[in-house]
Amino acid sequence: MTCSSDDDPSPRPFELLVDLALQDTHWLRILAGESGLPLVEQRAALSAFLKERILLIGKESEIRTAGNVKAYLRNLLRNGQDTYNEIRKRLTESASLRPVAGHTNCGAAVLIKVGYEDLNPLTGERSYCGFKIPPHAPARPDVKAVWNGKEWED
Repeated sequence: MTCSSDDDPSPRPFELLVDLALQDTHWLRILAGESGLPLVEQRAALSAFLKERILLIGKESEIRTAGNVKAYLRNLLRNGQDTYNEIRKRLTESASLRPVAGHTNCGAAVLIKVGYEDLNPLTGERSYCGFKIPPHAPARPDVKAVWNGKEWED
């Protein structure tokens, strides 16, 4: 009888450490603010990505603490890194499949309410009720305002 780790459905130690690190909501919010990514809202997708990535590059034996996971994730999220773009794509895809509490899901990305507008944090695009707002337009003044192509009207 051989013992193969592939046959064992229980989580590996590094997987438990990934989950433990991602439970630190305060740290994750700070990292989300720095990266511009919905890390807290898409914690499950981020966890799956990290676990796959750690296995893919063979780092599972190097992950010994939740701090190791945090340092690894922070390194992956440096803007300009290929992995940053890969994580952004994965979280965006995950967000488009499922609405997130506290946010408006009006399309492919999670939109954040800012005043009387919705903001796509990944693209910077603004909208209201599904209508795009041009970049040069001032902030929507109230909930009844409608953009006429030149200015806001009530």
